[in-house]
Amino acid sequence: MKQIIEKDTSNKIRWVNFIGCIMIILLHSTKYKYFAVSSTCKYFLNFIALYLPEAGVPLFFVMSGFLMYKDVSDSKESLFDQYKRKLKSRVNSLVVPFYIYNVFWMMITILEQSIPFVNRHINSAVRYNYTLSDFFSGVFLYKFNGVAWYIFLLVIYALLFPFFARLSKKLWGWVIVVCAVLSCLKYPDGWLIGYIGHYNSLFFYILGAYFAMCHFERINIKFEQRKIYMAGVVFLITVAAFSVIPQEWEVVRMGLRTVEVLCVWICCDSLREVRIPRFALITFF
Repeated sequence: MKQIIEKDTSNKIRWVNFIGCIMIILLHSTKYKYFAVSSTCKYFLNFIALYLPEAGVPLFFVMSGFLMYKDVSDSKESLFDQYKRKLKSRVNSLVVPFYIYNVFWMMITILEQSIPFVNRHINSAVRYNYTLSDFFSGVFLYKFNGVAWYIFLLVIYALLFPFFARLSKKLWGWVIVVCAVLSCLKYPDGWLIGYIGHYNSLFFYILGAYFAMCHFERINIKFEQRKIYMAGVVFLITVAAFSVIPQEWEVVRMGLRTVEVLCVWICCDSLREVRIPRFALITFF
């Protein structure tokens, strides 16, 4: 039986994508950096721009994992043929934009530090030192374009497609992989291991992949209004919990993020049949 994402579910995914983008923007906002506020106002601003956006990054990794593996189970292609097709698709959607963005921001960094007037007003955190190391790090490892870490990880995960796909029906296999990688974070062995655990990205990517291959039919489930309201309440409670959970309790925070992602998905069911405006589809930034 061919697995199909229904039309209204596809519209819902677009809404989830747009809401996720808003969360990412809030997460990178300066909040009250440039002005003094009362303690009550500070908590309110943190609630909106610090705790609430915690679901943003995990949400995109779940979606990325799901969309990468959504047609694996019902495909008649061999795993190797699927791998070639997936890589070809990801070269166009990930690798090419990754290089373009990196080169663009590397050039911006060079111009910025070369023009005195601009340099006095905009001083980037990372300087270009005109070395081969800087060039290769800038183009291939996003040294001057820090926000591209997300695209870089998606490329790494795409390369691991055959390995993840073979664990499709074994939840314990996914758990072992995630635990093995996250356990490395206690004693990080280089930058790559640290970033693989950034925002528990591997866990949420594999979570999306697991649902795509083992529970695809649930993507088209329509939720009752009562469950949507309940998910909204649970989401707010979870957001508030981030204000009291210490940063070092990463396992607990990962659990809270998982609950938030589920709540956002359920709540967006109310938008399933609402036509998304054109501007909401422009999610480049």
